[in-house]
Amino acid sequence: MILASNHPNAFTEPLLLACFLKTPLYFITRADVFKPSLQWFFDQTHQIPIYRFEDGYAGIKKNINSFDRCYDILAGNKTLLIFSEGRTRLGKKVYQIQKGTARIALGLMDKYPEARPLIIPVGFTYSKPTSWDGVVLINIGDPIEVYDYVRTESNPRRAVLKITKRIESELKTLAIDLDEPDQVIMEEYLADVQRRSMDASPTVLKRDTDIYQAEKKLVRRINRKEIVLQEKTCDNCTLLAHRRFSLLKLSILIVFLIPSLIGLVLFLPAGMIGNYIKKYKVQSLQFKSGVLMSASYFASLLLTVIWTIVALFAFGWLGLVALIFIPILIIMGIKWMSYAIECVQMIRWTFLSKPKKQRLLHKFQQWIPELDA
Repeated sequence: MILASNHPNAFTEPLLLACFLKTPLYFITRADVFKPSLQWFFDQTHQIPIYRFEDGYAGIKKNINSFDRCYDILAGNKTLLIFSEGRTRLGKKVYQIQKGTARIALGLMDKYPEARPLIIPVGFTYSKPTSWDGVVLINIGDPIEVYDYVRTESNPRRAVLKITKRIESELKTLAIDLDEPDQVIMEEYLADVQRRSMDASPTVLKRDTDIYQAEKKLVRRINRKEIVLQEKTCDNCTLLAHRRFSLLKLSILIVFLIPSLIGLVLFLPAGMIGNYIKKYKVQSLQFKSGVLMSASYFASLLLTVIWTIVALFAFGWLGLVALIFIPILIIMGIKWMSYAIECVQMIRWTFLSKPKKQRLLHKFQQWIPELDA
């Protein structure tokens, strides 16, 4: 089985799919990230190097071995993830699909004529790809039966083109696709108001397509120029998104102030390490957010171990308690900061005049039907 996915956020997509799929996931990775010292890591995480034209002719020749490995993996009824756009790009836009996915599927049938590969399109949409508390919408489409195209099309090149166009069409349905990618920030502010109007519950995992379909309709109107976004739209959306005063969140801010501040102090060195690596070690914009989160996460684990060792020396075996409470305090601190930002906006909305509130609601209800008073 081949999973054909868009690729808006570096290495986050394979991590998410690997967490939720029941079978081991193999995936194709650009060859320039493979380093001899980390080969063991790439092998253990089932990554297969693919060389691009910019890697030179010698690199392209090595793809023969990589493709053979893909065929063997698929022939063994395993799952292969391919990022069909060919590269990662931040934002809410499905870019032109490359022919590689279809070629691998047909190459499998050439090597193993009895194989009947399925290509399953997977669409990813991120609300805040550079933030800790964003929403990820994952849509899985219907299988594309490759054999149907081979059976009805005698010319392999035309079969590849037809399969590629089908994948692109499916992904444009399964992922948010803005015509003008530079409008993504303002679109997200509107979508945030829409999501909060539909469901404000803090669900970690939810199987529901309503939120995605609502945003799809919103983006369709933006693409048709029925909604004209301006800079001031962002601030107004921030106010509307937090117009419901939450006594619970305010109470959490007060009750958990001290432990949350301790958690933020504990997390500060890890956050600084993550920011340093993002700023000075990562050149590509598309990888910065993923590297920031991953580096901060692993730095937090390392610092937790260090703090625990310090606690063991200071308090003996009781210091092992730190191994449990430090991660809890760090998570609490990050969430507390998110609540603090929301509460500031709730207070701003509270002090707006009633006429201005009504004007804003009336204007945005024309764009977002889910928005109530």
